[in-house]
Amino acid sequence: MKHVKQDRRVNKTKNAITNTLLMLMEEKSVSRITVSELTEAADINRKTFYNHYSNIDSVLSEMEDNCINWAVSFVKDLPLESLINDPATVYVEIAKGLQRHSDFIGLLTKSGVYPRLSNKMAVSIKDAVLKKADAELKPGYVPKAALLLDFMTAGAVGIYDNMFRNEDPVPLEDAVAFFYDIYERSNIRNLLKEDMFK
Repeated sequence: MKHVKQDRRVNKTKNAITNTLLMLMEEKSVSRITVSELTEAADINRKTFYNHYSNIDSVLSEMEDNCINWAVSFVKDLPLESLINDPATVYVEIAKGLQRHSDFIGLLTKSGVYPRLSNKMAVSIKDAVLKKADAELKPGYVPKAALLLDFMTAGAVGIYDNMFRNEDPVPLEDAVAFFYDIYERSNIRNLLKEDMFK
């Protein structure tokens, strides 16, 4: 029972830290927020902060990782064949997931640290799919799958960037339609042969 109480306490402390950081990010750039300022506003002492994080950047990094993990978690549950036959759906679902975090992403954009999230997102998507490819594809097809993933992920992340960084972004529905159109016209499915699975 003691372990459960400790986990609740840790979660409560981390939530206080992250919520306070978000509140402070609404007022100024994350690069101008100090640990002293954060701990005072969160009503915790500095030692408690350092029990969980090494600096403000490590708090931000954990928040980014949580956002990305939530957004791409369903990729792990989809069969690789579905990802190959209809990858546009995956990127659309990620976009919808990211929209649920639009306030946080807006603060990252305002603070000038959104590109880091964007890069992490691209790597996470590619890694999740390549892990499946290594297990399910014949070895000769994995490099081709990696190239296709680079191409498609770069395009999808570009669409996400448009959604969150532009003052007048393309509506999600239009971006989705455009992504599907590009996918269909590119004939990507024909680049991958039927006998590529182990």
